[in-house]
Amino acid sequence: MSKSIRGVIAVVGIASLVALGAVGSANATETKRSPEPLGLVGFDTVVAAAHGFEVRTDINGYKCSIPQNSPPSLCPSDFRLGEANQGKASTYNTVRDTCGYSYLYWTSSGRGYETGYYINASAGFALTHTWSLFFTTTSGPELRDHSGIAPWGGRSWSATGTLDGGGQSGSASGTVFLNNGGICVSKGPVAN
Repeated sequence: MSKSIRGVIAVVGIASLVALGAVGSANATETKRSPEPLGLVGFDTVVAAAHGFEVRTDINGYKCSIPQNSPPSLCPSDFRLGEANQGKASTYNTVRDTCGYSYLYWTSSGRGYETGYYINASAGFALTHTWSLFFTTTSGPELRDHSGIAPWGGRSWSATGTLDGGGQSGSASGTVFLNNGGICVSKGPVAN
């Protein structure tokens, strides 16, 4: 993974934690969904090749992952990275909201939560993910890690848990690695 992609992932994770400072206390017994986009930040060419894909740049400067040995063509508009190259270098680390969405919400108990993601059909399916949650609770800060392997061939994943204290606010931060080499970063759903 390139340094620029790692940098984007780190910035998104830090932004999720900073967002907690802007989130006030709320009634944690209410169930509130907070879907946020999963943004495409890059491609891992080794993963793509291992699953029958190759990463290409089309004539307009978009980068995408397509089945190996496909004839030259434009990248699909719903799963590509970069800005159109109109006499300028492409911007490949632009976060595009093309992978799907992620969420974090409270269950009715106020101490329980559910988090997860959904991958759009055009984006492929998830292989693995890193997924961390940070909560402010009545008993202090709590951290939960739900990183792991995604259900094979699945486009959705979720996890539930219970906090030691009553939940006041929470934030999710994660990266999803796709079968076609796509790297998708959660834009930090917040529950309050």
